[in-house]
Amino acid sequence: MRVNVPGKVFIMGEYTVIDRQSGALIAPTKARLSVTITQSDVWQYESALDGFFKAHSWDVFSTQMPSKIIRSVLPYIQSIDRNNQLITPFRLRIDSQLDDGKVPYGLGSSGALRAGVIKAFFAYFNMPLDALLIFQMAALSSASETSSYGDLAVSSFDQAIHYQKPKTLDPLSHMVVDPVGLPPFIIVHTGLKVSSTPFIKRYMANRDDPFIQTYKDQINDALEGFKEASISDQLARIKASHIAYLQMSETLDPSMVPDHFIPIFTAIEATGGTPKVSGAGGGDTILAFYPDQRTLENAQAQLSMHYPLFLSAR
Repeated sequence: MRVNVPGKVFIMGEYTVIDRQSGALIAPTKARLSVTITQSDVWQYESALDGFFKAHSWDVFSTQMPSKIIRSVLPYIQSIDRNNQLITPFRLRIDSQLDDGKVPYGLGSSGALRAGVIKAFFAYFNMPLDALLIFQMAALSSASETSSYGDLAVSSFDQAIHYQKPKTLDPLSHMVVDPVGLPPFIIVHTGLKVSSTPFIKRYMANRDDPFIQTYKDQINDALEGFKEASISDQLARIKASHIAYLQMSETLDPSMVPDHFIPIFTAIEATGGTPKVSGAGGGDTILAFYPDQRTLENAQAQLSMHYPLFLSAR
């Protein structure tokens, strides 16, 4: 039995959605993470990230397996194991296109792993794949006030969405997951990897400052009516959100937009594209949006000569 889930990229609202000051636009990637579960003689785990682990009892496997993420998920999986299938040995294998061994590409590999493992056990237990319940279990297993859970939403629902973080997780309340169409885009990997945690902490510490409130208003303006807008209007809104992001980062923390980003912005614009920093910034990915597929394909041929590229799941 094998299932897979996408990675994610934030298009806008990556900071303001954390404390529900705005929604967010988030899209899935063509690159995916696969989870395979098969029966075995012993409990086994295999992953390029964590290596190989074998146990001769469920208790040892569930408490000592090397993935901290999966260990946090297993109690929730056990709660839906109505036929006690977990006490029969199985092999759990993870294959990911979202990282290079132990180096993630910034495409939400941790969230994809969390949602993907839950989805795989739903299938293994012959349960209907309930995206909302998969999301809820994934979010509860990683509950944090400073997480938007947006990566979990995209991996669970497997589509581009206008998303609003739930106000509460149990029960789920005031959550929005609304499918949305997007202009064609590609994902440019910057070659940098930094932790987003310091940026998020700084944002949360300054979220009541006037410049953050201005940024929040700009993101809400860009999101209002986005789903119904024409592609040209969507591109204008994405450009506005990009400019707002650059202005906000100048005050909050200029390292969110390092010098290495500038030539990538220039290269995207030279191919007729609209750039947008994705996620918390400082590294990882920059999105390149285009008015049509032909322009995107021409840009892809040019940009791929200089940067690693990923495709959206359109």
